Amino acid sequence: MPEVYLHDIGLTGSHLQVSDGGVAPVWVAGGRELYYTRVVQKASTRELMAVALTFAPLAADAPRRLLTADLADGIHTKAATADGSRVLLVLDPQDASQTPAPRLTVVTGWQARLPR
Repeated sequence: MPEVYLHDIGLTGSHLQVSDGGVAPVWVAGGRELYYTRVVQKASTRELMAVALTFAPLAADAPRRLLTADLADGIHTKAATADGSRVLLVLDPQDASQTPAPRLTVVTGWQARLPR
């Protein structure tokens, strides 16, 4: 199963696994947080995950699920603003046999919808 790791390229050369099954990481929040895609094998769904990071020493909080959606596969399928307040996602079409109309979905205020 693919994973997301951080590698310290400084003197220690340490590395840290930050995912429990993850691909296609992107930096957000000024480099203090990482988003990645987690594939849920049994359900054939994808989750957008987030993990907060610290660097002295290298450490990561427990990953948290931001949302579950039909996220498209690939490394350039998500982008986030530097402060993490907005995220742009590419979604898979629901039925691959039909050519979907071009569509762009922008979700604002998505963090307010997260369970607390």
